[in-house]
Amino acid sequence: MRAVALAWALLLASLGVVFIAMASGSPPPDLLFQADALYLPSLYRDVVLHGGRWVDWKLPPAPYFFPDLALAFGWNTVLRDFRLAIVAQAVSQVALLALGAQWVVREARGPVAAQAAAVLVPAALLLAFALGLFPLGIYLLVSAHHLGAAVATVLALAATLRLLRDGARATAALLALLSGAAAASDALFLLYFAAPMGVALLALNPSPHRRLGAAAAVVAPLVGWALPPLLYLRFRVPPPWSLHLDAAPATLERLWQTAGLLLVANLGLALTLRRRGRLELAFTLAMMAFTVLALAVTGAYEDAWSVRYLAGPLFVPPLVACLGVPERARWAAPVAVAAALGVAVARLHGPFERPVTRWSSPLVDCLDRLAPERRLSRGLADYWRAKPLSLMSRTGLEVVQVEPSGAPLHWINSRAWYPPGAPYDFIVTTGLEEAKLLERYGAPREKVVCATESVWLYGR
Repeated sequence: MRAVALAWALLLASLGVVFIAMASGSPPPDLLFQADALYLPSLYRDVVLHGGRWVDWKLPPAPYFFPDLALAFGWNTVLRDFRLAIVAQAVSQVALLALGAQWVVREARGPVAAQAAAVLVPAALLLAFALGLFPLGIYLLVSAHHLGAAVATVLALAATLRLLRDGARATAALLALLSGAAAASDALFLLYFAAPMGVALLALNPSPHRRLGAAAAVVAPLVGWALPPLLYLRFRVPPPWSLHLDAAPATLERLWQTAGLLLVANLGLALTLRRRGRLELAFTLAMMAFTVLALAVTGAYEDAWSVRYLAGPLFVPPLVACLGVPERARWAAPVAVAAALGVAVARLHGPFERPVTRWSSPLVDCLDRLAPERRLSRGLADYWRAKPLSLMSRTGLEVVQVEPSGAPLHWINSRAWYPPGAPYDFIVTTGLEEAKLLERYGAPREKVVCATESVWLYGR
């Protein structure tokens, strides 16, 4: 198992290189701290640290309870610093993905070389991201971007393979809990796992005494998915997507332009399983087909940012395809990744101003300098600036998000953050409509430029 141990060491080294590269600005570290990725840290800060209420929050359509929220709340509780927690969560996500991939290969009776290759797939993707060759690698690191559903898919696939082999009740219970929680957290899990596993089980036709246990792989996600509607009123989670069949051709065209070649490459990887694992092949092909079809008929794939919906079809097929790696190639994958790691290290460059665990945007630094002198405490900004400003401010600035018109924007935040008549002493006007701001809030007493962005100052 030395090859597997080496693979894990290379994976950890690849994570280190990525964070060092981000500290130098390439890839930019703000990818880890953009507003979408700060949903769970903000939720933790409000509900756990400040005593806010869950019922005041408007959660996203995928609330990401498992594994994202569990990891985020756990790491924030242990580390007491949201930046450290974000880095720890990124490491945890990648480690769980690699662990699940290794488990899949082992349950499918793959050789040691295949297990090592499965661990090294995330390492290779991370190094490609660090070298600027694979921008989508950022989705391996950030929470609340559907990678959690892909991680749960790999783990559930491994549990299903074990269940089909031993039929143990404990394995069935584990699979039911895992897949139920994942489906309740993210409806994409149905497309990533439940629906394709149903197709794969039909193709496999397991023995009668195994069918009842294997049915947990399909039934439990459906039960889990049916639970969130009970929370829609209490937690104000928007309902699932609606059908937009007329937009399907345009949606497919956008999907092809942004991820078509990667999907084709993954299709080729999946087909390498045709002589190795009938269940794994049927599952992988069905997952890709179900996901693409669902995105097409709902019109959910709107632009390049929508590629996050493809976490399953992009990251799962290369992991499962590692089953086809022969034992004689035990050292091929570790040597290749080690070479890529060397190239990435050689291309690291400074200046390393601060590690990602201490990163702060220039706008935050500027406002923190102004805050004591100008008596700034509570402000307004657009969606993309409000959460980073509030979480990163060292002077305790509280910034709430508004629509371009300046009206409250209650989306992935708490309604309690908008008390009637609350005073605001500054507005970051970038992304907002200044004419409508003047109508709503009046003329500022002063206008300043902070880190190239316009800020209006109010109050005394």
